[in-house]
Amino acid sequence: MTETTTNPENWTEHELRSTVAGSFRLRTMGMAIVCLVLGVWGVYDYIWAIPAEQEAYLRGEICRDVRSCVDEMSLGTQSTLPAETVEIIDLQLARDVSGNVSPEDLSWRDSLKIFRDAISPPPTLSPTDLPAVQEDALREADAGLDIYGDAEAPSKFDRPIQWLFILCLPFVPYYLWAFASANARRYRFEPNGTFEMPEGTWRADEIADIDMHRWMAKSICWLQHVDGTRVKLDAHIYKGLDTIIGAIAYRLRPEEWTVDARPLEKVRAEQAAMREAEEANTES
Repeated sequence: MTETTTNPENWTEHELRSTVAGSFRLRTMGMAIVCLVLGVWGVYDYIWAIPAEQEAYLRGEICRDVRSCVDEMSLGTQSTLPAETVEIIDLQLARDVSGNVSPEDLSWRDSLKIFRDAISPPPTLSPTDLPAVQEDALREADAGLDIYGDAEAPSKFDRPIQWLFILCLPFVPYYLWAFASANARRYRFEPNGTFEMPEGTWRADEIADIDMHRWMAKSICWLQHVDGTRVKLDAHIYKGLDTIIGAIAYRLRPEEWTVDARPLEKVRAEQAAMREAEEANTES
């Protein structure tokens, strides 16, 4: 950037305006969208995906247990497995099925009834009919394993991790608010030094000082009114605000800053380095 001069009577040669930078708009809206997507993803996994994985795994385990139970019963082996499996089946059948139930769930309930009759025959079932029922149970179990046999139990960390995604949702309104509030702010600096800001309009004689100690690191500074009021100016968010800040800093602190908001000491060092380089080239 090249250093320019201003009219001695005016702070700038023409009116300066500043609005929110396009990069800030993209960044805040992008973060809002990312937080929304992650939050919805977390809610979906927590409410639907993980329970569906758990249900698929449980159905696969029931099918495996039923096969084992039928095999043990056919061999006359005594174990606690049938009783435990029947208890799980009864819990599944006790679920409320009112409302919309998928054909897959209805088919599974029919399979559960066959499983229960096969491993815990009701009194009304004839012993001669039991082998046929058990054969039906084995076929249903094999069909179930084709569907649910590869299902794995969700990790115990799956649900807690989803909370990390769900907690992104509160940031969505925050970023939308940041976008809306920044987009509504406008800055205008007149040649006579009058500065219009969202915080109010300050005349040239009301601007007492400018604090630039964080300017080079963060592109922010603080403007001070004669009554002590301080207003933060962020050139990282607002496009063109650096030009206004440069004009004010050059007017109030000409021994420290240039009109384009560069430290005068650094500019002089760069100019000295350039002169030394030119002299070295000339001598060579």
